[in-house]
Formats: sequence, structure tokens, C-alpha cells
Amino acid sequence: MTRSASALVVVADDFGASPGTNAGIVHAHQQGIVTAAALMVGLPHSAPAAALARDVGLAVGLHLRLTAGPALTQDAVRAGLATTAGFRSLPVVLARLSWPDRHLLAALRAEVRAQMEALLELVDPPDHVNTHHHVHLHPALLGIVLEEAKAYGFPAVRWPVEPWWGPGSAKRTPEVWALRLLAMLGRGRLQRNGLRSSDHFRGLRLMGRHLTPEALVAALRALPPGTTELMCHPARPDDELARFTSYTEDRAVELVTLTDSRVLEAVEEQGIVLATYSELTNRRTDE
Repeated sequence: MTRSASALVVVADDFGASPGTNAGIVHAHQQGIVTAAALMVGLPHSAPAAALARDVGLAVGLHLRLTAGPALTQDAVRAGLATTAGFRSLPVVLARLSWPDRHLLAALRAEVRAQMEALLELVDPPDHVNTHHHVHLHPALLGIVLEEAKAYGFPAVRWPVEPWWGPGSAKRTPEVWALRLLAMLGRGRLQRNGLRSSDHFRGLRLMGRHLTPEALVAALRALPPGTTELMCHPARPDDELARFTSYTEDRAVELVTLTDSRVLEAVEEQGIVLATYSELTNRRTDE
């Protein structure tokens, strides 16, 4: 028995991080449930990723980098967010954001603009915007990201409000709570800018080895009404990915799950509509 359809946007992060990441995401789109990818610009494999996406019809959004990889502007270096080698670590960037001044805010806006413009040189139209480590929800950064996303024509932004209970990694509970609080505090800004977001979010607890076919099928069967975004990180791990992040081998687990026949069957059985943010935005406009 099926129920009324819910929409599911399945976004694969870190597109462009390595050849194996690009290949894994494309495979998860062609043979699985991934509907869109979030592209990191300014990396050696960003342009090849965008080309692959065009070839297979994969929707692409921006995965803003402010805690990994090279900065695109000298403003970020002068503001202490990055060195000439790349962005500083997440704890250092969060500490810097805790004491924002006009120079920091101007640097953040310049870097956000540079990355959005870099994406638009590769992708047209953009599907959404989100950030590495979800830092766009920080009060010092949220307004900038929302304003620039609207100005550059991004239709949607990730809003990671995941239930505080549920299966998966209990170790991620503090992160779930922190992001819920930040999202609650920033909801007014989101509404004022008129960007679309999901009604629900999954993927913080269900990451890596916790994203098993059984766990994902259970989540799909319990999917609430409205639009849910599922964040994922499928990849075929390679040496370049290992140099970029310590989160590597578990991505292969996610790739297997996202293409598992049981998952595909659950989507069909539950009447779930796989979609992109662009499709949902256009559908709302037509109505």
C-alpha cells in the first residue's frame, strides 16, 4: 500500500573533490537515488565534475568552502580565514566568526561572491547552495550567504534541521542540536530572502557506515509529508580524496547503499518523488 507522495531531494556533497568522488556521485545518480550534487569550486577536479554532470543531466549546486581547500580571494587570507596554502580548520574559522568586524564581513562576502561566480561559469542554472561543515548557518555568515544566493539566482539553500532522535550515530547528536538551534535563530532571515529550503532533513546521523540499506529503507518508510533533503557523500575513495579529507572509506559504504535495489524499491513502494530544488521551485512557480 502506498501513501501520499513526499518529495525527496538527495544531494551528494563534495563533488569535485577527486576523480573517485566525481565518479561515485555520477554512478549514484545514474544507478541510484541521488538527484543533485553540491560542487566545490576552485579545485583541480571541479571543472571535470561539472562536465560530467552536464553529460548525465545531474543538477548541480554550490558546496561553499570556507574550512577546506584554497581560498579564491586574498580577502580571506588578509582576514585570517585562510593562509596562502588554504582555509584554516573548522575550529579556527568558527573562532574567527565569533568576533566579526567589518573587515571580516567584507572578506566573507567577497569570498562567497567569488565562489558563486566560479560556479556560474561552470553550471547554468544552479540548483542550490550549501556549505562545507554547514557553516552558512553561523549568524555572522548566514545573512551574507542568503543575500548573495538571492542576488546570483540560487533558488534554494540547505536547512539542516534533523530530528534530535532517530537511528544512526549518537556521537553526532551535539551537532544535530547545534544546527537545529542555529536554524531556528536564522529562520526569519531565510523567510525574508524568499529562498526555498526543505521542510525536513536527514543525513547527519546517517553518514558513512551508518547509512546502510536497512537504515535508509526505514527512513524512507517513515518519511514525513513535504520535502525532505537527504545529505550524502558517495564516492569511490582514491588517494586524492584521502589527501583532502579523513572521511574517505565510509563513502564507499554510502555509494553501495544509495544504489541498493531495496532502496530503489522502497522509493517506488512509498510513492516518493525524487526531485531537485530547481524542479520543486519551478513547480511552485507554475502553480
